[in-house]
Amino acid sequence: MSRGLCPLLGSLILWAVTAGCSRGGDDRNHGASAPHANSEALRTGSSARWGPASLSGTVLWLDAARGVERTGDRVTRWLDQSSRRNHASPDGERSSPTFVDVALNGRPALLFDGKSQYLRVPDSASLQFGAGDFVMAVALSHTTPTDTAWGYGCVVSKQEITYPFVGPSLWGNSERRRGQLMGQLVYHEQHVLTGAQNLNHGAPLVVLLHRRTDAEGTNLVLRVNRVVSQSTLRPGIDLSALGAPLHIGGTPDPRQSLLGSIAEIVAIKGAVATADAQALETYLIDKYGI
Repeated sequence: MSRGLCPLLGSLILWAVTAGCSRGGDDRNHGASAPHANSEALRTGSSARWGPASLSGTVLWLDAARGVERTGDRVTRWLDQSSRRNHASPDGERSSPTFVDVALNGRPALLFDGKSQYLRVPDSASLQFGAGDFVMAVALSHTTPTDTAWGYGCVVSKQEITYPFVGPSLWGNSERRRGQLMGQLVYHEQHVLTGAQNLNHGAPLVVLLHRRTDAEGTNLVLRVNRVVSQSTLRPGIDLSALGAPLHIGGTPDPRQSLLGSIAEIVAIKGAVATADAQALETYLIDKYGI
């Protein structure tokens, strides 16, 4: 080979390597979604450098350590830390939860009484999850009894108010009354339950509900402190629940009230790579010492 060709050949090799790196790894065979922005920082678990708002699809981020407006210890507004301004408020003084400065492993949280307290976030386009993927992640603990009323214990719900109650929701208990957490998209049709029972034990939990579409189909994944349950879904269900507010800790129906504490809620709209969802889970687990 001529010496004059060596610099040219080296440049071509360097260009090929650089171009290949710029495309990233080939996720197509694994059905993975493109990572959200700053996902590498997320995987490091460094809360000093970033927060859930750094993820490009974050549409709701409520953190009891910031943005809680209150009169005394009664919450009057919980300010959304994302850019979407999806603030949560009570439906009047009677439904206002209590702010507790030291709750979930020493961190602040909002305490719901299991009777009449809940917050609502008005409907907005950013909370209409449509037929696409989404993630809801919550740090909480609860002791919602299973032997009174329905015992559901609403954690987060953005669903239609009429049967079959279409829309994403997360519940502390199910109709089985065994203390199993439940993620639901359509009543009695599209849902997933934890294998573990008696999770209404009052210990801190990080719960992540993920509708995920990949090459193998659409699944509803429920992760509780890294333990995974999932079910296969019928694709294309529109979860927008137009006009319906997002409820936290309960609904206007007192039979759905949660008895417990919620410290943080994150909702992400759109495709979320499994690695990013797990990294968000790790961030919350580390933060709350679980």
